[in-house]
Amino acid sequence: RLSLMKKSSTALAVSLLLTIVSLSCRNTSACREASVGEPDSLSLLFTGDVLFDRGVRRTIEHRGAEWLFREVSPLFRQADAVVVNLECPLTEVHAPVHKQFVFRADPALAAVMRKAGVTHAAMANNHTNDQGRRGLVDTYDCLTDAGIQPLGYGSTMDEQLTPCIVEKGSQRVALFNAVMFSLENWHYLEGRPGISQSTAEELAEAVRAHKAAFPRDRVVCILHWGTEFQSHPSMQQRRQASILAAAASFDAATPTGFH
Repeated sequence: RLSLMKKSSTALAVSLLLTIVSLSCRNTSACREASVGEPDSLSLLFTGDVLFDRGVRRTIEHRGAEWLFREVSPLFRQADAVVVNLECPLTEVHAPVHKQFVFRADPALAAVMRKAGVTHAAMANNHTNDQGRRGLVDTYDCLTDAGIQPLGYGSTMDEQLTPCIVEKGSQRVALFNAVMFSLENWHYLEGRPGISQSTAEELAEAVRAHKAAFPRDRVVCILHWGTEFQSHPSMQQRRQASILAAAASFDAATPTGFH
């Protein structure tokens, strides 16, 4: 794990916890070489929460959005796929959900992320819905228009739990995304645009079904869970983790949400 976290809130979007997950080797430098030289090597890079509002918005106004990624984009470009947890809606819609913290960011930032090397964005968290369902749909459209694959989004639970496949040569990785705690003033509605709010049991079953159909696929679960600002897992996390571990069908989990 490479920590680029800084204390300043204005550097939040740059302050990412990055993890390289290699499917063919363990050493980071070796993975980079293999990614370039060996077609059957696949490297994925996962970040923590990416937020473009609050203090980060002021930094964008003064320095430009590209400045935020100046130190991490070279690393991004060395990976075959870069998965961020997008912690705010990208929309012009002003329809804030009644909750304590509400975010919104310029839709043009999707193109900035893609230029920096981001390829996938996890949407299943507690802030992509901050501007309601229209804002959520806008965010999905902005990402896809920019060439970034959204995760954990759909109008039905089946769609939301359908993994995104990252493929290179003979290597395939299935990316699942879900938020694992209750969302403030937000309810799941079947048939309406939403994000994956599956239970641990539902996620485990989706992973098992995928592995049964594609036994050679590697599986990574991107989970938004935990208690904010706590360095140890909660009892709920422990219970959910035991359920997912019992499924014995996924290869890695990348948690976000506890800051």
